[in-house]
Amino acid sequence: MNTTSKFHKFYSWGRVSYSLSKKITLDRGKKLLPKTLIIGKSYSYGDCCQNNLGNLYQFDQNKIIKFDKVKGLIVCQSGITIKELHENTIPFGWMMPVSPGCENISLGGAVANDVHGKNFHVFSSFGNHIRSLVILKSNGKKYLCNRKKNSKLFKATIGGVGLTGMILEIEFQLRKINTIYTDSYSQTFSNINQYLKMSDKFDNDYEFSAAWVDFNKSSKGRGVIFGSNFSKQKYLPKKYVKKKFFDFPKLNINFVNNFSASIFSKIYYWKHKLTSKKYMRNTIFDVLYPLDKIGNWNNIYGKNGFYQIQVSCPKKLFVRLYEELSSEISKFTMSPLVVIKIFNKHKSIGMLSFPVTGHITIAIDIPNKNLNDNFFSTIESIVEKNHGRFYLAKDNFMSKKFFYKSYKNIYDFLKYKDKNISSSMFERIF
Repeated sequence: MNTTSKFHKFYSWGRVSYSLSKKITLDRGKKLLPKTLIIGKSYSYGDCCQNNLGNLYQFDQNKIIKFDKVKGLIVCQSGITIKELHENTIPFGWMMPVSPGCENISLGGAVANDVHGKNFHVFSSFGNHIRSLVILKSNGKKYLCNRKKNSKLFKATIGGVGLTGMILEIEFQLRKINTIYTDSYSQTFSNINQYLKMSDKFDNDYEFSAAWVDFNKSSKGRGVIFGSNFSKQKYLPKKYVKKKFFDFPKLNINFVNNFSASIFSKIYYWKHKLTSKKYMRNTIFDVLYPLDKIGNWNNIYGKNGFYQIQVSCPKKLFVRLYEELSSEISKFTMSPLVVIKIFNKHKSIGMLSFPVTGHITIAIDIPNKNLNDNFFSTIESIVEKNHGRFYLAKDNFMSKKFFYKSYKNIYDFLKYKDKNISSSMFERIF
């Protein structure tokens, strides 16, 4: 194992803070040093991919080991990104069964955060599609894990934010597609109660569904609900190429303020109000990865970065959760990006997986401006009051006490945590 002699700054995607870490390389057969974290592409918003005053090893091995083009079963190294995977599978009519809103994350990160997406009500979270994992522990031993063999380590690793060992290989089931085109439909709603009445129908009618909400306090929770299905028009590209408009420059200027957020929200809502209840032909990439069209879009929040708070709570308490979060956050700032999704029907298998059946989740981008400890404490109190929980992949401030209260499997998980692996999140709340 080789390590740099100096500490360097490493940021997560939210860029609200950095960790000072040494970047290391790993020689084959060598054991991990204490206080080491294995990372993928560092697209997590929070500090689960940071390791202050520790070592960082970026696992970037990205080969496809085996791909059954008939059955869609694939084995790949965990350093491969979803985009790299799709470049090799989509031309043959296969793609990820579940995907978050970014195609640039590694598959290892998808496992470690048990990612979910707009089709949770159909396909659950990613962990439910994994057949087996090969995990390297810091003692140098490899473990083949599945639902029968080393099953506890298997379930601890799915959603385990990288703390159980180095994920070397992932075997999972892809989903079959006949086209990259989708038929998409949108409809506006005037408040959160109206959204709740519409959401079950959208989940029944569409494979992909989610909602955007105008978080301006005066908007009273109006928004747009989206639904998409794959089109009957068959088309698979011989070569998968996804277009990117441009890379957002690093200007250290926060373009997101109350004025710009208010203008954006009004335009976005009324744009969909005028085109509501009409079907649009899109591609699956437009549906799943709209923000990937702008490279480094996180730079729009300037040098101070932003928090993305993602929480969930029981459906019956969601209106109160929404109103209280909106009231508190609007005292400090406005957010242009607020997304809601219902976790219907399925149960995730990871010990620390975020989705809870029957919960509604809301993700809120918050510019890092004039926020203080009292703000974060109040947000946590609101979530706790409404029997909710935070998504570990995006957390930066949850207290240890609330973490243990909201993640009941934490004590079982700690039995399978690797003793030499650490992270800033681990030091903060585990």
